[in-house]
Amino acid sequence: TFDGDKMLQTASSNAYAAAEKACGVPPVVNGTIQFRFREAPNTPTGARAYGVTLYGADGKSKFSISLQGNEGPGVGSVLVRVGAGDPQPSYIGTWNQIPGGLRLVHLSVDGAGVPILFIDGASIVLTPAGLIAALAGGPINKAVVATNGAGPGKPALTAEYDWLFVDTGAYRPDPTTVFCCPDGGP
Repeated sequence: TFDGDKMLQTASSNAYAAAEKACGVPPVVNGTIQFRFREAPNTPTGARAYGVTLYGADGKSKFSISLQGNEGPGVGSVLVRVGAGDPQPSYIGTWNQIPGGLRLVHLSVDGAGVPILFIDGASIVLTPAGLIAALAGGPINKAVVATNGAGPGKPALTAEYDWLFVDTGAYRPDPTTVFCCPDGGP
């Protein structure tokens, strides 16, 4: 749902909630995405995930980030996919979960296809993890914001996404880049 200010995604125990928006041709290299979301307030689970994927004209991912949960507050995992091919290069890392926390995610990919990631201004170390299948069957030239469910037998969760910026053709490795307004929002 959209409450006029933000997108609210509620995913039941095994559900997947997603919303899409046209974004033109997504960046493969020399691109940046930045989004802000509020984590669901309930205890994280291994099935929980927040993510943004930009799909190309072939319906396959070109630029994707997934923030996975775990079975309690603390460290979760990050999976980043970038590139025009299938399979495409992938990178993994970790992030600190804060149930109910407002989070700012900034992902840039340089001209060589190497991503850098910041969450709340803190650098997240990304390690190359080899080639992985591109996400397929996505909407053509659209950005998709998604939340996965809490997991079997767990309560539903709701995540709020305030905004998403996609800057194509511009590598912006500074997480303090202001895309619109002085408060960092739209």
